[in-house]
Amino acid sequence: MLIISLIFLNLYRIILTDIYDVILVTQKSSQSEAKTSFGAGVVPIPIGSNVAISAKEKQIKRPKKDSVLVKHKKWLSDLQKTKERLEEQYIDDLRKKEEEKLKVSLSPSCCMTVIH
Repeated sequence: MLIISLIFLNLYRIILTDIYDVILVTQKSSQSEAKTSFGAGVVPIPIGSNVAISAKEKQIKRPKKDSVLVKHKKWLSDLQKTKERLEEQYIDDLRKKEEEKLKVSLSPSCCMTVIH
């Protein structure tokens, strides 16, 4: 038990000295800033602002499905399929009309003449 209490006391002393050192450093830096004669135009540079950003980090990652170009291509293919389907229907309708005309024109009832 005595060993554990000594360890805690040692850790407590280390933490207090670290805090005290931080306070001293901030006081020294504030005193050195106070000694500057003209500090109004000096803007502190934020930490990490001069770090280069890699090309991979610059790119915005979007899923392929959400791309405008992909959506446009899909719309164009749907339009093409619809156009082909409507053309086939139109051709089928024309064929049916022509067949009906031929049936009517070739039927014997319309062309028969009555001979007495």
